[in-house]
Amino acid sequence: VLVVENQILMGAGVQRLLSGEADLEVTGISPGDQAELAQEIRRLQPDLVVLDRDSRWVDPTGLLASLQDYPKVRMVVVSANDNLVCVYDKQQILTNRAADLLDIISSR
Repeated sequence: VLVVENQILMGAGVQRLLSGEADLEVTGISPGDQAELAQEIRRLQPDLVVLDRDSRWVDPTGLLASLQDYPKVRMVVVSANDNLVCVYDKQQILTNRAADLLDIISSR
């Protein structure tokens, strides 16, 4: 799982939550822009990318389009403002607890 830390508090919280799961290997990065993020995704080849929906420099749809050559990536876009989680397969899930995020990631 690759956690994109564009907001330190959000990224650190998600990374800490996921690090407690024995079956997940979690890495956090703080790329400078979307092109650098796409390059790091190709280099690290994560199964899942978690990023903050409220990032001003990442467009999840555009990022997915730029990763057409990397079809196995899944993306979970989290919003701390409204507890909404958008999953790559275009589902929107309302979360109430941190455990809900773990359930979403574990089911992928």
